[in-house]
Amino acid sequence: MFIKNLRMVGVGLLLTSLYSCSFDSLDADKGKPEENNARIQEHITQNNLTGKVKPTTTGLYYYIATPTTSANAKSPKLGEEVEFTYVLSLLNGQKVDSATTTRPVYVPFGLGAVVPGLEEGLSLMKEGETSVLLMPYYIGYGSADKKDSSGRVLIPAYTPIRFDVKLVSSRSEDQQIEEYVQKQGLTVNAADKLASGVRVVRNPAAPGTGETLRGGQNVTVNYTGKLLRTGKVFDSNSKGTFKFTLGSSQTIPGFNEGISRLKKGEKATLIFPSTVAYGNQGSHANGNYIIPPYSPLRFDVEVVDAQ
Repeated sequence: MFIKNLRMVGVGLLLTSLYSCSFDSLDADKGKPEENNARIQEHITQNNLTGKVKPTTTGLYYYIATPTTSANAKSPKLGEEVEFTYVLSLLNGQKVDSATTTRPVYVPFGLGAVVPGLEEGLSLMKEGETSVLLMPYYIGYGSADKKDSSGRVLIPAYTPIRFDVKLVSSRSEDQQIEEYVQKQGLTVNAADKLASGVRVVRNPAAPGTGETLRGGQNVTVNYTGKLLRTGKVFDSNSKGTFKFTLGSSQTIPGFNEGISRLKKGEKATLIFPSTVAYGNQGSHANGNYIIPPYSPLRFDVEVVDAQ
């Protein structure tokens, strides 16, 4: 999928280089913005879009081709997960890339996961709408050739582009978690849906023994952590049990809070939002996101011991 890179592991983004242009560099581009605008205007005329597209102050031209008919449809908000499909083309009609309904794109909104013109276009849409986005190079793919992994040029430097986009949905983390729980057929008791957003899904085959754990105990657990959207494992203590003091800052808050609801020997699945995990910073190593910002998480856990 030919979208700007957040350097996220397992999110399905194929772009190999970060956005290479900025508004500050336009003075050095010697007429390229004007040339792009002229080509966009020509495209508008040739495709009978005159009077339909609207300009923004950034240089984007957009047209809501299919407005929503739903009163409940909303525009994306910062940190929500947007799901969308698209066709990316050059203005001569040459198709460069696409994402279909069978394999849509999911990215956190407002964090630069896609090129600026596309993100701005999504911000102007509501769920269920389709739009045409025409954008100059400086809010598209920049002032360098965009190549595939074999070195073939897909989008030449300084090229204006067109996105035909459908915004399928924009979901808060709580909505993502609720949809995930339902899709997976999980059961969360009312008492195990905590104010922090933590959900404790208990395993009836391993209910544990004794009293519920308490703060200050030294707890030994087995765990596997997964991203909710992709199911990718980002951490596991497969090489040995993990020991920590319950209630301490040794673990992220959601993990701590979820474990504190369990008993010795109990197995459960903990699901919680980024507000009690890695927040708007995520977790990364070597320039790649292991856990993207605003990511709800799943931990499958077993309390091995507690003293």
